[in-house]
Amino acid sequence: MTFLQALDSLPADVRLTLLLHDVAGIPLESLIPLLGLPAERCRQHLEAAHACLQDHARHFGATPPCP
Repeated sequence: MTFLQALDSLPADVRLTLLLHDVAGIPLESLIPLLGLPAERCRQHLEAAHACLQDHARHFGATPPCP
């Protein structure tokens, strides 16, 4: 599994939060109203995405246990 496949395996809302925050550089405080989610949910999305992609990096080539 490639990095892009691991990224694509994330649920759409988790992937969007990750891309807006980590790639586009939008601060978490700005994501809350943009996505219409509570702060804790945005944090959970980022934590889940980071955990999945870190696991993918540790087990490169294997299917990571993504959310």
